[in-house]
Formats: sequence, C-alpha cells, structure tokens
Amino acid sequence: MIKEEILVIPDGSYEAAGIESRRKLLNWYRQLSEKEKHTLPIFGNKISIGKMSSEQLPITKASLRFNVVRSAWDFIHKDLEKLGIIDPDYKSVAERTSEANVNRKNYSESQIERFHRLAARELNAADDFFFPSKLEPFIQVEQLFACTSKTVSSESGKSNYRIASNSFIYFLSELYGNSPLKIVTVFDEHLLSRYRKYLEKK
Repeated sequence: MIKEEILVIPDGSYEAAGIESRRKLLNWYRQLSEKEKHTLPIFGNKISIGKMSSEQLPITKASLRFNVVRSAWDFIHKDLEKLGIIDPDYKSVAERTSEANVNRKNYSESQIERFHRLAARELNAADDFFFPSKLEPFIQVEQLFACTSKTVSSESGKSNYRIASNSFIYFLSELYGNSPLKIVTVFDEHLLSRYRKYLEKK
C-alpha cells in the first residue's frame, strides 16, 4: 500500500499537516468526470489554482509546500497528460527563449552583426527584452546599447556603442557575477553613479 501510495509516510512531523490536504485533493480529482477534467482552467500547462474558487479546488497554493501534496499534484497532471488535456511536450516561455538564445549563440556572427540583429527588435515595453540565459546573461544590456546605437548613422558612432556596451557589461559582471541579469530587477537610480565611480577608478 505504501508502494502504491495508498498509504503515505510523511518526511517529518510538519509534513503530517499536508496529509489531509493530499487526501482532499485526490478525492476531489477522482470525483471529476472526464468532461469536468477537460473544463479545468489550464495556465502554463498546469491547473490554475488562482482561477478556481475554494469551492472548486480543496487546496490553496500554500498547500503545495508539502511534499505529499506536490506528489499528488504531479500525479494529477500526469493523468491529465494521458488524457491529452495538457501537452507533455510543453515548454515555458523561459525555456523556449533560452533555446532560442542557444540557437543564436551557435550561429557564428560578428559583434557588428549581433548588434544589427538586436537593434532590429524595438524596445517599447519590458516584455520586448529577450530572456537572459546562462549563455547570454547580459543580452538585455546588449539590447539597450544596440537599440540606442540606431540614433547615430556613422559606423564610428555605432562602434562607440559597442565598446561602451562591453565596458558596462564588464562592470556589471564584477558587480553581480555572470548570472542571467534582468534589467527590471537589477537597474536602479544608483547604478549609473556607481558606474561613474568605477570608471573614475579606472
């Protein structure tokens, strides 16, 4: 019964609180008809807890902190995959963007060509930035400089932006390391003054 997960042994005393939530969750799911399963609100290839009332779903998002509840949640989604309600090959936006970044990285291009490509994408909102990855952690910074380089027509002027981009990225790597950097979470009103002091020391 333990092997078939009919009986569950909690990992710790605090996990015992999740057993009841697990029971309610599985009972709720097993009572759904196939038609009702097809009408479940799906977002990001998962059941959207936020789009369901407490009367519809017996657990809250906080319940997923328990291992036993997460295990039951995974079981439900594997069953939804078998029914064709969710896609087993689904990839999140972050995963798709990361793959696109890898493909762009694998394509041999000069920095000039790279700037031309990045400049071709207009930056009107935060969503217009590419998603940074381990291979291209500072791609959003490059986008900023590439787009701004369109304001000058001469090749020497554009070259200045490429040099400035490299210098600023080097500064950011010393400050934050080489982890994927999102501008909206890292840039603040003090960053440029810190960069100026950094340049003065150089």
